[in-house]
Amino acid sequence: MSGRRTALRVLCAPDKLRGAVDAAGAARALADGVREAAGVPCELPVADGGEGTLDAIVEATRGATVHVVTVADALGRPRAARLAELPGDLFVVEAAEAVPLHALADSERDPAGASSAGVGELIAAALDRGARRLLVAVGGTATLDGGAGLLHALGAGGPRDGAGLLAFGASDPSLPRAGSEPAAPDLAAVDARLRDVEIELLSDVDAPLTGPHGTAHRFGPQKGATPDHVVALDAALRRWAAALGIDPATPGAGAAGGIGAALQALGARTRAGAEAVLDLVGFDALLADA
Repeated sequence: MSGRRTALRVLCAPDKLRGAVDAAGAARALADGVREAAGVPCELPVADGGEGTLDAIVEATRGATVHVVTVADALGRPRAARLAELPGDLFVVEAAEAVPLHALADSERDPAGASSAGVGELIAAALDRGARRLLVAVGGTATLDGGAGLLHALGAGGPRDGAGLLAFGASDPSLPRAGSEPAAPDLAAVDARLRDVEIELLSDVDAPLTGPHGTAHRFGPQKGATPDHVVALDAALRRWAAALGIDPATPGAGAAGGIGAALQALGARTRAGAEAVLDLVGFDALLADA
């Protein structure tokens, strides 16, 4: 025997470490360690359906084209957001590109005033470019409007933001309201092009829409909701689920402040974001060689 050792191949496939480093930076750090140990690294940043999903897919997918469009951020200000076009008329929309929580200062976080309309605008931009299949990655958003803004931007009418959601169907005068009560959304009026598009909701959480484990209770405080707001929003989201004709207990409905519920109402199939990303970036094939 020669005594020679074959260099160890190591697949470095981390997600982001929120607040510290993105997935690409984490993969580079892991790869540096592998090289120091005389190994051969393969860097494969991944994601779970939240922030960084678009980057992970574009980085690992040949033939991807990134489009930059101007949409409304969570507070209605213009924001440059990306969407990715892949072969086969497949488009990736990342909600956090349009309405990211990290882009707001703590003092700006306001679930009553925030709207998911920018995500609807990103979806419309994908339709304008010929999308036949949509992967909508949710997570990391500043919104808690049940996807009302998204649906409004796509033509459904109804509430435009968190304040409109709170006012929607409210009969208790103690609940926060914003002017006159908004009309119910009309899902039949949503952009007709969506009828011919397959939508997959890539969720980073399996949270239901309402209840103690729902989106208001689990994620409201980090988005600026006070305890009173959490209670009011949870009640409003129950009314919202009834208007959309969905079960608020459905896993993933509470993703991204309820954007998951709006997409499910449009017929989206819910899928674990991590699973979808690993498939798209070819994780299994790379793992077999590591």
